[in-house]
Amino acid sequence: KELTPKLSLFVSRVNLQLQSFLKTKVTGELQLTGKGEPYLLSGRLRVDEAVISSLEAKAGSKPTGEPVLSFDLKADADNQLFVRTDVLDGEFSGDFKVVGNTNKIGLLGKTEVLKGKINFKDTPFEIISGTARFERADEIFPRFSINGRTVVREQKGRAYQDYEVNLQALGTPDDYKIRLTSNPPLVEQDLISLLVLGVTTRGQEGNYFDLGTAIMGQSPIKSKIQSELGVDIKVQSAPGQGPTISDSSADSR
Repeated sequence: KELTPKLSLFVSRVNLQLQSFLKTKVTGELQLTGKGEPYLLSGRLRVDEAVISSLEAKAGSKPTGEPVLSFDLKADADNQLFVRTDVLDGEFSGDFKVVGNTNKIGLLGKTEVLKGKINFKDTPFEIISGTARFERADEIFPRFSINGRTVVREQKGRAYQDYEVNLQALGTPDDYKIRLTSNPPLVEQDLISLLVLGVTTRGQEGNYFDLGTAIMGQSPIKSKIQSELGVDIKVQSAPGQGPTISDSSADSR
């Protein structure tokens, strides 16, 4: 009976770059087996440090030919598992499996946020709690639930009002939902205005900032709101009232 070659080795804090966007430093036992490509790289590892710089596959040419390696790696990380993207900068812990191959790597398992920040509308929110599940064997594709909090100050002349704004993000990188709440409570229109412009529509009262007039008179501000929110903004005036803003896309719902 023909034997399958097998190489076993112990590694200690060895740099292992599985993909361009996934760099790790690991300790543990590895086995390399197989008679030819793709060789199977398996084992159990402790993640001393890891950095994921993208949560979606990089654009570019697809790998050609057979993969060199296939993966069956079990790993655990008590900490030092970092996700650093434009939207999320956090430290995680978790247990997971690295599967797939050098052409298409996959990740299975669950992680929890230890600390970090999530950016929404150019506003950083401190992460209070969060989890991410990786459920696809052919890519790194998290399904996440993250709760964040920040404090935004609205200046009203010499006075000011601080708002604690809470964010909940649910879903995947391709399909997610954002829910915002605040204390003191604000309606969604005021919350979005506060995050984008630093002022609520309540600031139109008296000598405060007139948001509706500003949008009517300054198209760059209107364009900024539309680009930030992804909705069409219209301005309207009711008899005896100042200008107000609304989401015109809601009219067609």
